[in-house]
Order: sequence, then C-alpha cells, then structure tokens
Amino acid sequence: MFGSGGYVKYQLYTDESHTHVWADDQDQNRVSGKTDVAGNTVTLSVYGEVPPQPDARAGQYIDTVIATLYY
Repeated sequence: MFGSGGYVKYQLYTDESHTHVWADDQDQNRVSGKTDVAGNTVTLSVYGEVPPQPDARAGQYIDTVIATLYY
C-alpha cells in the first residue's frame, strides 16, 4: 500500500485465520469452486494482514487489488 508515509507491506489470505495465502503462483493458492450451478452471484471474502513495520508513519494508505476470474 502507498500513502502519506510511503509504502506499507501487507499480505492477502483466503481464510480468516491467515493460513492460506491468496496468490496466483500455485493452484492451491487460488480460489475456486465458489459459484452456484444457477449462476447466482457468490460473495468471496479476502482477508488482509499488515505486519508490524516500525519505520511506517501514521497516515492513510491505499492500494488496488486486481482479480482475474476464469470460468
């Protein structure tokens, strides 16, 4: 993320306990099978974690996450 204090590192996860990294480097890191057979919209939750970063300054930070959907 980028903001008034520079950059802040973070990681996205597919589970609330932060054990499964959300990424596109391996099949096990992808989210799949989350649509219903009728084609209804299904909500996918993404969880984030910002580790301690002593050099980060207080401020507002923003980032954009782009997800590619294959169906």
